[in-house]
Amino acid sequence: MAAAVALLVAVLFFYFLAKSQPFRSLIKPRKIVLSDLTFTNDYGTSYKLAGTVKNTSRYALHSIGATFVIRDCEVPFDPDKYLESKMMEDLAAADAAGDKKLAWEIAGKIKALRAASKNVGGTRNPVVSHPLSPDETKVLGFDKYPDAGMIYWEGPDYSPTAPITCDTIGESTETVYVNVPAGQVRAVSDSIHFLDLPLVRHTFGWMLVVNWVEAS
Repeated sequence: MAAAVALLVAVLFFYFLAKSQPFRSLIKPRKIVLSDLTFTNDYGTSYKLAGTVKNTSRYALHSIGATFVIRDCEVPFDPDKYLESKMMEDLAAADAAGDKKLAWEIAGKIKALRAASKNVGGTRNPVVSHPLSPDETKVLGFDKYPDAGMIYWEGPDYSPTAPITCDTIGESTETVYVNVPAGQVRAVSDSIHFLDLPLVRHTFGWMLVVNWVEAS
């Protein structure tokens, strides 16, 4: 009888413990949408993360396990971007001269150039935009996180006409605590700390790698 009571108590304990604990398996990382993210130097080697998170699942989101990466990227001369800059000058000159036909033609070329660049270049959220080429994956450093549920990248775009080279100068794995009911959006804000972070010598880039999310 005592053994049966002890077993019942143990079962109830673990049942209520499980009910009170969040579970990482309830929500897949793709069920959350990170938007309007900013990552700015707060003080010293700390950075301030701010933005919004949307929970598209049917469970309450409580925390996000993420790896934050700072990269120093060397961006060489890009003839495509130079061409766009030159066309913008021509467009302004055509507008100033009142030549609507020429202005319309130049604007069309600029739109086509941007569309072509978008199809082959990097992106702030490559997971939901286009499949990355092996070169993009390696240059941007995504190959270092093969098990990531989602990767958010903000930095210089990869371009086949002017390949960039990036060095990782900081990496920190943190738990970002949030409270987002199912189907709702909330602001997210947190301070991310890095150790022995050197100065960025070229172009700043940062990456947020979502490893897991917790829900209940």
